[in-house]
Formats: sequence, structure tokens, C-alpha cells
Amino acid sequence: MHTNVRPYLICVFAIPAFILCVSIVSRAQDLAPKRLSPDQTQSYTNHPYKVIVTGKVVEVFETDKAIHLNFGKARPDQNFTVLVNQAKAPSFPGLKEMKGKTLEATGHISEYGGKPIMYIGEPRDLKVLPEK
Repeated sequence: MHTNVRPYLICVFAIPAFILCVSIVSRAQDLAPKRLSPDQTQSYTNHPYKVIVTGKVVEVFETDKAIHLNFGKARPDQNFTVLVNQAKAPSFPGLKEMKGKTLEATGHISEYGGKPIMYIGEPRDLKVLPEK
């Protein structure tokens, strides 16, 4: 008696391969950065994945250690801050002139003083959007 093994092998390998492909695509969608407004950032502090925050800068605040781009309201009532250390600031042309501009910041949201903050170290993570 001759048994055809080929259909059996196809099932044994095709089904797990299909499941693997579906899970990889699903995982990639989970890892795509979520888009947020500055008002939504409080819920994403210490979130394990990167997010993209889009909003208008209402204040540029400079200290000897960093440049703060505040969103929503001026400090101390801002609802989100993008912070660039002074050591990295020369890599960001026009950083001090960002007030009134709409930005897209990509990174992880931390919390400082009860407020959401994103530390940016690379210019590719801060994008000025065209005026509408």
C-alpha cells in the first residue's frame, strides 16, 4: 500500500509558516509608532514603544542645560514638553525659533514633575511641518 506523504508535509509546513507570517505582520503593526496630540501624552508616559506627537509649540524656554519646547500652554501649565540638551542643540538648526510652528516629535515619553516630556537627541526625531 502506497501512501502519498506530500499533502501531509504541505500541511505540516504550510500552516505554521502561515501563522508565523500573520504574527510578524501583526507585530509590525503593533510596533508602528502611535500618533498622538500633546493632550494625549499623559496617558503614554513610560510607554515601552515610541510615539509620534504632533502639535504647535507655544513657548520656547531655554536654560543653561536645555531648550524646552512647550505645547498646549506656557510653563508651568504646559501639557507636553520636548527637551533638547544644550550639548545637542547645535545639531538642531532654528530650535530657538520654533514658537508658533507645528512639530512632529518621535520618541519615548517620560514624566518629569508630573508632566509628560520627550527627550530628543537626534534631529531626525524632530520635524517641522509645513504651515497650512
